[in-house]
Amino acid sequence: MSRRQHEKQLAKARAQRRADSLRRRQQRTRVTVIVVVVLFVAAVIGVGLFLGRDEPSPEIEDVEAPGEQEPTAAPDVDACPPADDAPEVDSEIYDEAPTAEVAEGATATLATTCGDITIDLDVEGAPATVATLAALLEDGYYDGIPFHRVINGFVIQAGDPAGTGCGQEDCAQGFDPDAPTFPGFGLTDEESTAATFQTGPNGGIAYPRGTVAMARTSQPNSTGSQFFIVQGDPIELPDDSYIVVGTVTDGMDVVDQIAEQPTGDNDRPVDEIRIVSFVLEGA
Repeated sequence: MSRRQHEKQLAKARAQRRADSLRRRQQRTRVTVIVVVVLFVAAVIGVGLFLGRDEPSPEIEDVEAPGEQEPTAAPDVDACPPADDAPEVDSEIYDEAPTAEVAEGATATLATTCGDITIDLDVEGAPATVATLAALLEDGYYDGIPFHRVINGFVIQAGDPAGTGCGQEDCAQGFDPDAPTFPGFGLTDEESTAATFQTGPNGGIAYPRGTVAMARTSQPNSTGSQFFIVQGDPIELPDDSYIVVGTVTDGMDVVDQIAEQPTGDNDRPVDEIRIVSFVLEGA
């Protein structure tokens, strides 16, 4: 082999090595870019999820039918008496919201299978909503209705004749917007004494223990017949749109007993707790 041929081969080999080295650098660069892009996208998604995530806030109205889950309860709670003697539910679906005259200073006695609860009605604070509540009481609307949602340290909730919180006779397949819904009306939103409550630590509204307020969905004018009694001390809700209709003046021990009962799915008591009667007094 001549010297010139040898130099050509060496030059060709050097060129091949440079090409191989360049190709490896390009491959490493592509891998690095891909990794950086993946990490960047993951970071953007993570930040988006964090910024877009709603802070946990208690929902008052549940819309799912209950299923099965392990019961939970405080270990030393006295069981409520069986609800066998409670009346049958015979609530109607109204064409429009009923109203009744209610005098200031009126009270209501909520008799449950766990005991009686006395409520001072806030006639001045929410006159329109209390007038409709009073009409429902006079009609015996609440007789026999179960407490469908019980959360120790939060609320006890009732007022759905179907006993699920869904407000419809059959919610096994979820809420049906075309099916009749108890009580058949939604009240016009009304400011109540909730507007005077203090701000909670998370920026919501602190509803004091013993407050009786109407449940609602996130939609305007969605207050119906469901109500809750605050058992926490206090509880924080997102805003002051839950219309306050009264305050428990006697029977918070009964509220506590109900709240501490074992519960299953959707916080429904394992053993039914029913309203025996809900009676207006001093109207």
